[in-house]
Amino acid sequence: SRNDMSSGGTLSGLCIRHVSIDAIDVGLPQLAMHSGNEVIGSEDTFSLYKVFKKFYDVSIKREKDIIKMLCK
Repeated sequence: SRNDMSSGGTLSGLCIRHVSIDAIDVGLPQLAMHSGNEVIGSEDTFSLYKVFKKFYDVSIKREKDIIKMLCK
């Protein structure tokens, strides 16, 4: 983990800096990533699924510096 980087050191966070689109780096918190004892909460996965489902069920419109989410 990199506390001195806004992306925490993930590859996607480093790649986002080199493209001219608005983006976010989303993921689940994990304990001991890439080890034999990696731990993640089972309910966290379902919660993230629900967040993504809701996100893709809305339309996003950007007007200047204002972002609006329009529910279907």
